Order: sequence, then structure tokens, then C-alpha cells
Amino acid sequence: MDSTLIVSLTGSIELHEWAARLYADGRDDDAFSLIVRQGVMQGLTEFHGSKESPRVSWSHHDAGDSWTGSSDAPELIWLQVDTAESAPGRLPLQPIGAVLDRVLRKVGTPRIDEGDFLIPLGRFPRDPMEFAYDRDWFEFSDPDRSEVTGIELYASAGESADVADVAATAQPWLGDAAILAVSDRPAPGPVEFRGSPYVPLEFLGQVDCTVREWSIEALAWLTEVLGWAMSSAGCGNHGLVRLRRQPTTRV
Repeated sequence: MDSTLIVSLTGSIELHEWAARLYADGRDDDAFSLIVRQGVMQGLTEFHGSKESPRVSWSHHDAGDSWTGSSDAPELIWLQVDTAESAPGRLPLQPIGAVLDRVLRKVGTPRIDEGDFLIPLGRFPRDPMEFAYDRDWFEFSDPDRSEVTGIELYASAGESADVADVAATAQPWLGDAAILAVSDRPAPGPVEFRGSPYVPLEFLGQVDCTVREWSIEALAWLTEVLGWAMSSAGCGNHGLVRLRRQPTTRV
């Protein structure tokens, strides 16, 4: 599991009328096949002998969804990949986020309520200067649509980090795109998500975040910055970043 990355998105989707009709007629275009097609189209992954690309970012392992009945996934959509061949020092979180967003919007109008990102922290450090370009992109979003996000941070069993230090390390690279505040909410119960049977995790703490853009790509970027900060704090195996949309919207 050293280089395994898992993204699990919970929420709902209203299928496009044409997609619902095709599925009712027996089409079996599930998340697995759609993610593979989009990843290969973008030159981000190889599958079944597709032409080698210098931009390959991950090796596809598995995926599932909740709208086709092709799996028993409780999530809206999930994806597991191997990042061993990714560019050194970079995790393909944003390309994965873009692919998942395209797949969901291909079949319907999604609403994402929670994102779980299990990331191999040993893939860091990434040069944090590169986060500035991402920050500028996500800061250029409607500030009146900022949303409050609850974030839980976990590290592999036996590792620890001070959440206040993690937040302080991450904040300069997040700018106004995401404002972090350490939370004193009590620890949640045992973590349960698709990767937890394979990677024992320990709770580090919680932060609240006012994020200017709530999108899959924005959550992937926020996860990448937090993962870099966790790695800088000494966590070197796997980390889990869980982001939950809160009922309150900042206006």
C-alpha cells in the first residue's frame, strides 16, 4: 500500500435524462470504465496496453459508483490507484479530481457532501512554491459562495503530528482560498472508509476551513497542501484527509 492513493466521494447525483434512459435500457458504462476512458484520453493513465505517455500519473486499480448498481459502493464514486510511477514529489490529486468531476458531470449533476483522500505521504515533499499557482486559481472564485468545511486528519498508526503546526504550515500556501482554524470538537469514532481495513489510522485532530470554492478539484488541492504539511511535520506513511461540507454557507 506504500504508493496507493484512494479517493472516496460521498453525495448524490441527479442523472441526466438521456443517461437515466440509457442505463434503464441496459448500458453498463460504470465509473470504472468511464474513469479509464477519461484517464487514457487525457494521457494520465495507461490501461490494457494503451500507448505509453510521458504524462502518465497513475496506474488504475479499481473504482466503483452508486448509480449503476455495478457495485455495492456506499459512496457516490471512489477510485483506487497506484502512484509509484507518478512524477517525483507530486501526487496526481488534481488530475484525479478533474477526471472524477468530468465523469460525474458526464452522467448527471452531482452534489458532493464528503471527500475522503487516503494519500501516500512518502511521495512528498513537493516544492511548495507550486502551490501558489493553485492558490491563485482557487482564490479567483466568488467569495460570497465560500463554504464552511470540517476537516479530520489521520496518520498511519504509530505516527503523530500537532494539528496546530500542520495548519500553520499549510495556511501561507492556501491564502484566501482556504482559511484554517483548529477545532476543539471531540474526536470522532473509529474511522471507517474504503481503505481503513488495509491502512490502520490514528486520529490527529480537526480543523475548520472556510473554502472559497467547494469543488472536487479544490478539495483535492486542499488535501495536497495539508498532506505536504503533514509530511513536513514528520508523518511519512499514509495520511487520511476527510472533508465534510457543513450545513452553514458563508455569505
